[in-house]
Amino acid sequence: MRFVILLLISSLLISCEQSSPISAPQSDPSPPLALLAPPSPEEIRQAKMEALEAEIADIKRQISTLEKRLEKAKLELATVDGPINLNSASKDVLMQLPRCGEKTAVAIIKYRPIEVLEDLLMIPGIGQKTLDLWEPYVTCEGN
Repeated sequence: MRFVILLLISSLLISCEQSSPISAPQSDPSPPLALLAPPSPEEIRQAKMEALEAEIADIKRQISTLEKRLEKAKLELATVDGPINLNSASKDVLMQLPRCGEKTAVAIIKYRPIEVLEDLLMIPGIGQKTLDLWEPYVTCEGN
């Protein structure tokens, strides 16, 4: 009996397929891969440019990271020739201090006389971390 039912169902399916085929809904209107044309030279050039731009952006990030690491290493290896007197040192001598660029050196010179190291905290760009970093290298004698 089962065999007869299966035979009937299969014959119905076959006849339905022959008379009105059921098509699956087309969710993706793009043609099959076999029908796609190869990319044009312009498309290839554009894809290469996008890949190069992504690579350049990655290299720039790496450079930025390395520059930060270099700056940190410079701070750790800072060498100062003896204690620097903040009240008499020249701009070039002040720039030997870690994290002390030209602008900060000029600001220190303009702020003179410096009576105690904590006076440096009044200068824009010098915070407690910088003061702690400089403390072994500086003095403010002879104001």
